[in-house]
Amino acid sequence: MASKRRFVFYQKKQETSEVVGRKKKIMIREFRSCPNVNGGMRILSTSVDMTTGGTTVVNAQFELIEDIKGVNNVLVDVHKCPSYAEIDKCEFFMRMPMRRNYCANIADPNQFYSRVNKAIHPPITKCPFKKGIYRLVNVTMDVDKIEEFVVDMPIIYTHYWTFQFRLYYDKYFIFCGIGGGEIVTIRSRE
Repeated sequence: MASKRRFVFYQKKQETSEVVGRKKKIMIREFRSCPNVNGGMRILSTSVDMTTGGTTVVNAQFELIEDIKGVNNVLVDVHKCPSYAEIDKCEFFMRMPMRRNYCANIADPNQFYSRVNKAIHPPITKCPFKKGIYRLVNVTMDVDKIEEFVVDMPIIYTHYWTFQFRLYYDKYFIFCGIGGGEIVTIRSRE
């Protein structure tokens, strides 16, 4: 039995150049701890799942091995790949050192990491972070916040991206994580 193909045609709004019926989302493909690296935090389990609306979410359980004073240094290495299928052809793109007192902004809903903070259970609302086991529940990344970081860089829409991030408090190493994803445009029912 032949499958029916359905074609979707997009209409342009007359007053703007925005396309009706499409929405940008971040397609997360992986999230895990760096291998053979130990710090004050470790991931116990993780999964990347897709919702019925086409959004990828990260669910994880992690442990703070001891109380952590805070985070004031994040180092992110970004690699660009031609596509997810060609992940073996990635090349270094940039290093983003971000030195700031994250404790001062931990409850600010307008930070690029705000969705992650909202998804932590039990909540981490102030520093120091208490020793214990925590869960990340249905974490997504905000495309608009990512676009604020890379203004005028159309390349972000045409590649698959991997990143390695390391968290520190002064010189104390907390965690190393690896992730990957891409910005995709999907059909929206809105």
